Amino acid sequence: MVGGIDQVIDRLQAMVQQSIRDGDRSGYFAALYRRVTETIRDAIRGGQFDDGARMEALDIAFAERYFTARAQYEAGDLAMRSWLQAFDATQSAEHTILQQLLIAMNPHINIDLAIAVARVAGKDLPSLKNDFDKIMGILATLVPQVDSEIDGLSPITYRIDREVGARLEQK
Repeated sequence: MVGGIDQVIDRLQAMVQQSIRDGDRSGYFAALYRRVTETIRDAIRGGQFDDGARMEALDIAFAERYFTARAQYEAGDLAMRSWLQAFDATQSAEHTILQQLLIAMNPHINIDLAIAVARVAGKDLPSLKNDFDKIMGILATLVPQVDSEIDGLSPITYRIDREVGARLEQK
């Protein structure tokens, strides 16, 4: 169990460092997740949310879902098929970094986030809407920087961005 948002960041950083040592591609998602969590922590500390304490609790509950899935995978005991596919995808270079990130984001956002929100908000779900929308806006600001960093790591993604981007600009 994680005690606070700083401990979530520390745990993600440890995963990143271990992934680097082991040459484990699952570290890409952990690094992205760390970046997102740092950004949310800074927004909480900057008073950008109506209820910063609840948003920290949401962040922790959400992270616990990822930590549990990863621990279960490492123990060979992961039953959630979507997470299993995501972790399996990191075991080879067959998928691009972007594909690996997207396949991991799928269960984390589409399943884990809903569970974390329900646990934290309980019957008072509507009161979370404003802060939830603020998180979505904050996350959107990270997209250009993360996209650029992925391009720096992945020649394939770089070429795709340049080709697709150039074609979109022509239209």
